[in-house]
Amino acid sequence: MWQCAADCGSNAERTIKTVQSYVEIDFRADPRVLATQTAGEFRAIRSRDGYGVDHQEYWDIPFLIETLKDLNDRTANKPQPQSGSPLGGASRASVVS
Repeated sequence: MWQCAADCGSNAERTIKTVQSYVEIDFRADPRVLATQTAGEFRAIRSRDGYGVDHQEYWDIPFLIETLKDLNDRTANKPQPQSGSPLGGASRASVVS
């Protein structure tokens, strides 16, 4: 698949269509939920050719999940802005979304 994408050269639209024909990415997946999954449960990035489980090691899904866990831990421990702060006491959820 990556060779097919490379063959598309600098034509971004063609590259996107090529990658989309091989891979499906769920951009609506909640990273907090993904951080709790195992590589076997992870379906936010999956192969369209039926060999997604085989590709998980190649895509380094365990590393991605570990990165999401680390990010989730850091944001969970981040202090919330107080009323009167430059963010006006807005919740983190409203700032991020």
